[in-house]
Amino acid sequence: MIPPTCEVSLGGLTVRVPTFKSVEDTRQIVESINARLKDLESTSTRVNTQAFALMAAYEFAKALHELQDEMAVRDAAVATRVVDLADKLTEFASIIERAE
Repeated sequence: MIPPTCEVSLGGLTVRVPTFKSVEDTRQIVESINARLKDLESTSTRVNTQAFALMAAYEFAKALHELQDEMAVRDAAVATRVVDLADKLTEFASIIERAE
C-alpha cells in the first residue's frame, strides 16, 4: 500500500511528500523547513540553494540526535527509578510477610 502524500512547497519547489500524521502536521513541518531555509538565506552573501538545503538537513538531523541523546538520559533515569521502586516494593513485601 502506498502511504498518503500531500503537495507542498519546499524551498520554492512544489513536491509531493508522505503525510506525517495529518496534512496539517505535514504542513507545519514544511513551514519549519522553509523558515530555516529563509534564515540560512538571510545570513549568506550568495545564493546557493543546495547548500542551504544541506545545512537545513544537517541542523534538523543534529536536533534529532540531540533529542535522542536527551531521551536516552531520561530513559536511563526512569529505569533507575523503576529498579529503586521494585527494590522498595520487595522490601515492603518482606516486611508484610514477617508481620503476618
